[in-house]
Amino acid sequence: MPRWFAFAALCFLVGCATPMPKDTPVVDAPDVLGDLPAQYVGTLPCADCDGIALWLTLGPRASYVLQQRAIGAEQESDYIEVGTWQIDDAERLALTPADSDETGTSLWSLTDERLVALDENGQAITPVDDYTLTRRAQPISRAFADTDWFVVNAPDAHQGGRAYIRFGDEGRLTGSTGCNRIMGAYEHSDTMLTVSEPATTRKACPSFEDTEQSMLEALRQTRRARVLANYLLLFGPAGDRSPLALFQAESEAMPVAP
Repeated sequence: MPRWFAFAALCFLVGCATPMPKDTPVVDAPDVLGDLPAQYVGTLPCADCDGIALWLTLGPRASYVLQQRAIGAEQESDYIEVGTWQIDDAERLALTPADSDETGTSLWSLTDERLVALDENGQAITPVDDYTLTRRAQPISRAFADTDWFVVNAPDAHQGGRAYIRFGDEGRLTGSTGCNRIMGAYEHSDTMLTVSEPATTRKACPSFEDTEQSMLEALRQTRRARVLANYLLLFGPAGDRSPLALFQAESEAMPVAP
């Protein structure tokens, strides 16, 4: 996916407000949002592709995942953004990325199960229908255990392998780097997660080295985990707002990027 669109271009389209402080409090879902998690989907215009598909997942405790894909681009891949949401005094949805110092906050109005993108002046971008996300009736949901969690945008996925992890019975971790098998042990309780001695088989896979090293390092540093609909976020010690790694469970409605 053209990185030019990513969040910088989305900010240009929907408007970026002043960044929120990093200590934004965790809040319960307001009535205007209804039950959580909630997922909104839609396709925004794109200057040099067929459109930008957006999947926005809002979770309890004010967390969100925004997934973007340039449809018909020369090289399709997904851009993933995570952060916190808040409803401001005007009942607008404000999305603040975990790293908000540079990117700021995007604003959306809430209207009849829809989100409408707002510009930097808080006005709806026209034509409104082209900049609208619609709420899914049933959000996609996956369990932490016994789910294949795939790495999103593994740098060497084009080589043919698919990197994933799976938390199985009796504290056993299995998976693949796309070339080598992953194995290890884990302990999981509520949001706490630790992985002991993650290791791989020894097949020589120079093309998959980046993914393999990144996965192993993230697993070694993981101290917390959060499942948000069909996403798995791994975090370091308490206080770290940016995830170490993000995985996605495959689904027909929200496919894993190739």
